[in-house]
Amino acid sequence: MIAVFDIETTTGSETTRDFLRKSNKRSEIVTLTEDLPRAMVLCNSRNGIALYVTDVSAAAIKRRMSDNHSAI
Repeated sequence: MIAVFDIETTTGSETTRDFLRKSNKRSEIVTLTEDLPRAMVLCNSRNGIALYVTDVSAAAIKRRMSDNHSAI
């Protein structure tokens, strides 16, 4: 995983919208929900990058990562 973005606070930027347009053209976006998306998770993949769009909040993802890290 490279980064987690809160959709509400990041999609207002023209830079982010440009990144999303380019990622969409390269078929790098994977939508994991039919509900209202709340976060984007940028990951390395075999083909470059993958951008996962999820209804799980960025805060919940961060908390889960922290919980998993402390269990190791």
